[in-house]
Amino acid sequence: MQFSETGKQPHQNVETIKREYQRLDSKWLRTEYQLHIWVVLLTTVFELAMFFILHGLDMIGIPAQRYLIKYLLVPFTANLLILLGSFFAMRSSSRSERAKIYTISLNISLCAFVIYTVHIAFSALYLIFAVPMILSVIYADRRLTLLVSSSCIAEKLAADLLINWDPARVSVWENKLTTVNFVLSLLILVIFSAICLVMLVIERKKINFSIELEQQREEVDRQAHTDALTGIGNRQSLREALSQVEQNAGQAYALAMLDLDHFKALNDHYGHPCGDRYLTTLGTVLREVCGTTAQPFRFGGDEFCILFPMPADSEAVRSACREIQDRFSREQPALPDGSRGITLSIGVAEYRSGEQLSRMVERADAALYQAKAKRDEVCIRAKEV
Repeated sequence: MQFSETGKQPHQNVETIKREYQRLDSKWLRTEYQLHIWVVLLTTVFELAMFFILHGLDMIGIPAQRYLIKYLLVPFTANLLILLGSFFAMRSSSRSERAKIYTISLNISLCAFVIYTVHIAFSALYLIFAVPMILSVIYADRRLTLLVSSSCIAEKLAADLLINWDPARVSVWENKLTTVNFVLSLLILVIFSAICLVMLVIERKKINFSIELEQQREEVDRQAHTDALTGIGNRQSLREALSQVEQNAGQAYALAMLDLDHFKALNDHYGHPCGDRYLTTLGTVLREVCGTTAQPFRFGGDEFCILFPMPADSEAVRSACREIQDRFSREQPALPDGSRGITLSIGVAEYRSGEQLSRMVERADAALYQAKAKRDEVCIRAKEV
């Protein structure tokens, strides 16, 4: 990825926002997993407390041992197995974050199924299926919420129609009232599922809007710092880059100033459209050669410069400048007569912390003047002692 004109990576803020949303999803996943653990523990404690209360009031109609197996041991074992599935999913290094989210969300719906099936005699308990639906909305993933909602509705249907865990409960087809209650409870879950999906769509739009807004802001900022013709940094971008140089104490830099030899004569003889093609070509070469190692700028006319983080060996800067000259020589457009005779002179000044930036610019300009005297040269001036 290349540096943008302000020295930052393009779309950096957008990527930061996306990473923050991912971080929040990861944080919520851990919270949801902990909630899953608490659901299993509290359900077991509640079952045990209910046993002692009902046993003390002599309200248990079956042997105590059978009650403990049916309403405590079996649901605890089922919930524990589901929880172990969540545990191994969370510990898995090969499973993606999205896969973990789906696993935990569906496992919580399975826990709701176990609780509802065991205590189906309490008709209002079907609302427990609303819990995994609500939890899934946080991720703003329509497929996940639709899957969890569908699973919850299917699990309720299975508990009501296929499983007869508590023989004392009344069948949903017992009479008109039980049938109506069954249909209404199912309808309420379907409506609640629809509400969750609507909430999810709104949340997703808010997320997309924040990202699009940041993309627009970055695009405006990019245009404000980019030369429209060449696609590299403009004068404003150069000012900000030099300001950063002053703030980075201890970091060495090199400033290269570039000039197209005989560019004025080219413009006068062949016209500005021809000159613009040369400037555009140079801008492309600078972007490709500089990559992530340096920042190129056009600050007016045929005046270009490059800000290099200075390596220990100044020959690396000279080598990069030579590569720019060679690439431009090969890729420059042909003149109407078929020739490619435009050359590029480059003057470089080294900078060390504590030096005034104006002195570096003056020495780079002097080095460029020296290079232009020979044409197609690279001249480097170290920091004056």
